[in-house]
Amino acid sequence: MAQSDAPAHPARDLAAERDQATRLMQQGQSLAALPLVEDLAAASPDDATIQGWLAYCLYGKSRANVAADEAEALRGRARAAALRARQLGSKWLLLNDLLTALDAPATAAQAFSSNPEANARMKEGEQAFGKGDNDGALAAYSAALKIDPKLYAAALFAGDVCFRTKDLACAAEWFGTAVAIEPARETAYRYWGDALMASGKALEAREKFIEAVIAEPVQKPWAALANWAKKNNCQLTAPKIERPKIGDDPRTMAVNPAEIDDQDGTGRAAWIGYSVTRAAWRQALFAKKYPHETQYRHTLEEEAAALNAVADGLHRQKAAHLDPQLANIALLRRDGLLEAWILLSGGADAGIAQDYAAYRATHHVELRAYFDKYIIHPVPQ
Repeated sequence: MAQSDAPAHPARDLAAERDQATRLMQQGQSLAALPLVEDLAAASPDDATIQGWLAYCLYGKSRANVAADEAEALRGRARAAALRARQLGSKWLLLNDLLTALDAPATAAQAFSSNPEANARMKEGEQAFGKGDNDGALAAYSAALKIDPKLYAAALFAGDVCFRTKDLACAAEWFGTAVAIEPARETAYRYWGDALMASGKALEAREKFIEAVIAEPVQKPWAALANWAKKNNCQLTAPKIERPKIGDDPRTMAVNPAEIDDQDGTGRAAWIGYSVTRAAWRQALFAKKYPHETQYRHTLEEEAAALNAVADGLHRQKAAHLDPQLANIALLRRDGLLEAWILLSGGADAGIAQDYAAYRATHHVELRAYFDKYIIHPVPQ
């Protein structure tokens, strides 16, 4: 058979496709960008930027009006692309948030609201947002919030739309609404801080990033605060206190008194109080103070009591050359911030973490003061 004389299909202009995809991504039109990004990913599978875009576009499509099985498939593809982007060295800040969302498979079919009408408006908003229709997205999210006034996601996403359109006053109003709905969730504070940073209000942004950590002291708000600190020539530090390790047997002393003397005047003998107090809690005090809990756990009250016992020992000894870590205990006790240190910097274990919400509810002032006095250096003027 004779070879066809028809001209060969012209090669795709990948550079032009990338330029077009870049414009669409910058405009927030992730759904419109998806076909282009898929082509680019197929042509350049080792491009970290394109893989990140692909993950974002696929995730955006999964949140629009698609069937549950299609949404799950899209999320699977998005996660694979996000992991590929990370493997290729992507430094895109959004990538970590994206992977966090994608690592929660149970949310694939999860409704935004138990109210079907509010949920439908949210889906419309997500679809509009993915198409770059900012007005449509904002209208849909606003409608959802009117139907379900406790819908945190509606206020949060509305603020995100305003942030994308650079209407920072509008963004702040919506993020404030989200905070009022659920003050113990970190995301709205963090997004609000981003909006304030974008408007050059570094000190106000600092407050929101701190509030994000206080709301939920997990990795993302800490990372946002660290990013703020870096941009504003500040450092995040915390008092160093290495406590004796406690074994499983409550009868075993964590500190051997025979191995500790205070002839050098450093106050190290005060650590005996830590060990004795922890042992007492393990043996009897926990059961007495928490009669409704059937199994021992390490509590904030126990840890604070143990560190206060160390501080009491230091006061009695009047050490001449106090060990720096023991000095930190004394200073924190003086300022009433031992509990704040335990919860935010002391590597709170699962037992202590159970006490965080109750402490935050009644000691917000102390948690806030801890950042100013001990975490952020220097405090910007």
